[in-house]
This record gives sequence, structure tokens and C-alpha cells, in this order.
Amino acid sequence: MIRMIKKEIKELNNSEIGNEVAIMGKVIRKAPLKKPQIVTLSDGTSSIDVVSFSNNLEEIGEGDFIKAVGMVKENKGNIELKEKKIEEIKGDERDKIEKKINKIKKKERRINKGDFLIESEKLEAMREGFEKCASEIKRMIMEGHPVLVRHHADCDGYCAAMSLERAILPLIESKHRSKISALRYYRRAPSRTPFYDYSDAVRDITMINRDKDRVGDKETLLIITDMGSSAQSLLSIKKAKLYGCKIVIIDHHAASEEEDKAIKEIADIHLNPHTYGFDSNLTAGMLGAEVARMINKKVGNIELLPGLSGIADRSECEEMDRYLQLAKADGYDEEYLRKLAMVIDFETYHMRYMESREMTADLLGKNRERQDEMVKIVYPELEKMMEEHTESAIHYMQEIEKNGNKIGIINIKEASSIGYPGAGKIVGSVFSKLSEKGFLSVLGEGDGSVIFRISHNTDVTLSKIMNKLKREFPFAMISGGGHDKAGTIRFLSAEQSKIRDANIDEFTR
Repeated sequence: MIRMIKKEIKELNNSEIGNEVAIMGKVIRKAPLKKPQIVTLSDGTSSIDVVSFSNNLEEIGEGDFIKAVGMVKENKGNIELKEKKIEEIKGDERDKIEKKINKIKKKERRINKGDFLIESEKLEAMREGFEKCASEIKRMIMEGHPVLVRHHADCDGYCAAMSLERAILPLIESKHRSKISALRYYRRAPSRTPFYDYSDAVRDITMINRDKDRVGDKETLLIITDMGSSAQSLLSIKKAKLYGCKIVIIDHHAASEEEDKAIKEIADIHLNPHTYGFDSNLTAGMLGAEVARMINKKVGNIELLPGLSGIADRSECEEMDRYLQLAKADGYDEEYLRKLAMVIDFETYHMRYMESREMTADLLGKNRERQDEMVKIVYPELEKMMEEHTESAIHYMQEIEKNGNKIGIINIKEASSIGYPGAGKIVGSVFSKLSEKGFLSVLGEGDGSVIFRISHNTDVTLSKIMNKLKREFPFAMISGGGHDKAGTIRFLSAEQSKIRDANIDEFTR
């Protein structure tokens, strides 16, 4: 029998290096190696790799309970146990350990059910959804599942993802007692499209399968934020589910009843204000920050992010005003947030598919000094660039006025350049300038596509336009999405001129 030296795994740190200890717990992973043999052992308080060069772990598998005696060692920043003796635990002793582990698990899975960051009747109405979402995320983290955050590569998407990251990473590091574990159990990936593109799903599944040697065969928690609510995401989500992913969607894009039903049937969690009768003004960054706070009540440095996301996505609601006050209390006024949002969109455009963890963290407030310097360096050039592109687009824009209603139409191919700013940015900037002059909409026309920016002074919404076009042009393969007042519709260019006329009629009735 192994003589027990009472040590919980959480107690094994650098001060124990070189000491011989005995630990016991449940095997939660076995590495597919012949030599050395490695199992990950958990006692509920934490986990540790037990390494054997003597084949003592050959008959041990995942789910077994063992006692392990060995020397505490350090390997590439990780604390591990170099095994000398192994003994399998059975019977009453096994049941006692399992009961202890389950009790610890139940406690560590608890979420913070306190107040939201701001007072809001809308958030309170969504509380059950928030708590369900946060509970599932925390459960998966504390059970040692790998986490992948897939987000839209714009300012709002980054704000949502960074809030979640700042809550999740400390939990992973605490669970596995190492910052290096974050590289094994956590990834974040930006998407250029405002939906979960199939090529991104293929990348994610390839990455997940490649990482199984490092994290075991546990299902991955895939958090999709600032996208994922439309039919365009459905096939990608189904593919991820096929390969064993748990799907959590945190989004604020509008979806039809049919789309919402289809997404809810395949996703494990779908948190979206539209399903509660609200609109897109509660941004993904706002939702992500509130979920983050429920996951980890000690999460820090997120007060800036909800207001910043709202500035970027032009949110107009009571919650937006309160989040701005929260950011102001943290040292950020509205004008600075506007500049920062533009800089972040510019920087993230050039990051493309890269995670760029340190640079992104600094832009979003980790290093205030560097954040300020980035704004000082980039914003003046960016402002000049946007002004030049906006004035050029207005110069070549076609203005249409009918029944006292004015709209502008920009030919994207003729009135915008390749690179930054993209067509969406140009159309948005032109609309910001012309909405003050009574324009109801600015449309950016491409081959088989239209980018919309729509005034809040009209009841026309993107979903209404899409539904109308689908009825009138059933063979044009209408698709797209976005927010009620901003988004893109795609179609077969064979119907380009007719769809153009239909859009003009819709805004000048």
C-alpha cells in the first residue's frame, strides 16, 4: 500500500519542487504516448500531469481513480509529478474521493448572480438567458474542456470576445495552475464575415482535431459572438456539432422566426436580445461583458468595453447611455471612445485572421499608455483617410429625391478603392454625414449586392427589405443580414436593375 502524504494538487507549486509527495484523484486524460506515459490527475482542487517512464500507467485509463507517489518537478513552466509508484483506488475510498470531487465541482461551477453592470429592465428580462449561458460556459471550463471563441472581426466583436477572454483565462489558469495551460485550453479566432462562415468552421475543426493530443478527446466549447444567428451560419454550426463541439452563441443580429428556430434547434445556447422582443441596440460587446461578469465575479478591465462597442455599432438606447457613464467613470469620455473605435476597426482590419492577443489587449485597455499612443499615432491619419474617401464617394454618389424623401446611391466599384476603408465603412461614413441633411438611406451597390445604412426616421428595416425582395424575386437567391438599420443583401446580378428599382421605391414611397 502507498503511504499517504496529505497533499492536495492545488498545494503543489514551485516551493514543492524536489519533494516527494503522494496525491490521489481521478484520471481525466491519458496522453497517446508510449514513453513517457502521461495522465492528467484531478482531485477537484486542481489537476496535474503524472509522468511515468516505467510503464506503471499502462493499465490506467481515463475515469480511473489512482494514488500516485512521485517527485514534484518543473517542465517548461508547468508543475508535474514524476511517478515512482501507482496504485488504483476502488471501493469505498474511491466513492469518498469522487464525492469530494463532485462537491468541489458544484461549488466552483457557481456563477455570479448579482447585479448587472448597469440598471436595465431589458437585461433583467433576459436574466434567465444570461445565467443559463454563463452556467454552461463555466461548467465546461471547470470540467477541463478546451474553449474556442470565434468572433466577428470588428470593434463590437472584439469587445465581446475580449470581455469573455478576460473572464475565462484566469479560470483556466486557476484550474490547471499554469498560464501555459491557456495556450492548450484556450483560443480566440476573428472572422471577417458577420456570420459563421463555412471556411472558418473548417479551420476551427482542423485546429480542434490537431489539439486533441494536447488536451484529450473532450468536446470543445465553441463560443460564437457577434455573429451566428442567421441561416448563413447554420451549416457551419451543424458541422461543428458533428465534430463534438458544444455551441454557445452570444449575438445581437436580427434573424427571422424561421432562422431563430433553426439556430435554437442546433445550438446549445443562443443568447440574443431579438428573441426577447428587443433590438440590436444591445450590442454583442454589452452582452459579452455581462456574461463575463457572471462567469467570473473577479473579472477586471471590462468597464470600457460595453460603451466602446455601442459607439462602434451606433447603439441608441438607455443602456448605451449608462454604459457610457460606466466608461467615463473608468476614464474614457465619448469623444475618445469614438476615436478608439475607429482605430480598433482599422487595426483589426489589418490583423485579418490573426489572434494578435497582446496587441488587441493593449488596444482594449490592458496598457493605457500604449492605447493612448496608438490613438495619437493612428487616428489623425485615419481621420484624413476617411474624410478623403467620404468626400470622393459623395462626389460620385447619385442623389434621388421622390415624394419629399431623399436617398443616396454609391456605385462601390466606381467610388471606392481596394483596401481600407472597405465599402461598408465608406457607406456608413457617407450616411453619417448625409443623415443630418435628411437622407433616409445611403445604398452601396456592388455586383449582386447592396450595402444599406438606414435612418431611424423611417420604419424601413433590413429584414423588411429582405422579405419583400424574396417575395418579388424568388429566383434571385436573396441572402444577407446585419442589423435593422445597417447590413448587406446579396443576390444574383441578373436581377440587379429590378432590385435597384425596388429598393428606391421602398425608401421613396
